[in-house]
Amino acid sequence: MFSEQQKTELEKKLDQAHVQPPKKFGPKGNYIEGWHAIAEANRIFGFDKWSYEVVRCDCVSQAERKIGRDKKDGWGVTYVARVRTGVENTTREDVGAGHGYDVDLGLAHESAIKEAVTDALKRCLRTYGNPFGLALYDKSGANVGPSEPTQKDQREAAEKHWISKREPGSRMSEKDSATLLKTLKLGFDKCDILDDLNSFANANKDEISVLTDKDYVALIWAQKATKEKLSGVQQ
Repeated sequence: MFSEQQKTELEKKLDQAHVQPPKKFGPKGNYIEGWHAIAEANRIFGFDKWSYEVVRCDCVSQAERKIGRDKKDGWGVTYVARVRTGVENTTREDVGAGHGYDVDLGLAHESAIKEAVTDALKRCLRTYGNPFGLALYDKSGANVGPSEPTQKDQREAAEKHWISKREPGSRMSEKDSATLLKTLKLGFDKCDILDDLNSFANANKDEISVLTDKDYVALIWAQKATKEKLSGVQQ
C-alpha cells in the first residue's frame, strides 16, 4: 500500500519545468525525459522500493539508409521493448519503441535498444500519476503546472521561516533543550488567558533563544495551539 505522503506526491501536478517540447526527430508531443522519470520514482517510492525488468526487446526493423546532411551510407534500426515495473504490491507493464540511426550498425542497434527500454519504462511509470507524465495525455494541460502547496509543505515553509528569523547565538545541548522544552510547555498549560501566555513567553525569551532549532519549532507550535485554545475560551 502507498503511504499518505506518496499518495499526496502522486496526486500533484506535473511541474512545467520538466516538460520537454516535441523534437523534429523524436517524440511527436511534449514529453518528460527518462532520467527525470527515474529520479521521481526514487524520490516518491524510495531508492530500494521499486524495480523494473525488461520482459523482452526485439528488433523489428533494420535497413540501409542515408545518414546526416552528407548522406553517408548507414543504418536505420527499430526495436520494440516490453518493460514491467514493481512498486509496493503493484506491477505495471507496457511497451515502447526506439529508433537508431548511425553509419555504424552496432551503434544504431545500441541507440534503438536504449530508447525502446526507456520509452517502455516511462509508459509504465506514467500509470502512477501526473508526476510521471500522465498529465501530458490530457490535452487541456489541466494537471501541468505548479501544484497547490499541501499542509505539509505549508508547515515546513513556516518552520523554515521561524528558524531563519532566530537571532544567532549559542544553543543548548539536545538533552538540556528537550528538558527545557517540557518545562516551557508546562508553563503554557498553566496559562488561563492570552495575556498570561504572552507574558510567560516574554519573561522566558532568553531561555527560549537557546533552544535547539528542533525544540524551538516545537515550542512555537505548542504556543500557537495554546493561543487557539485560549482564544476559543475567551470568545
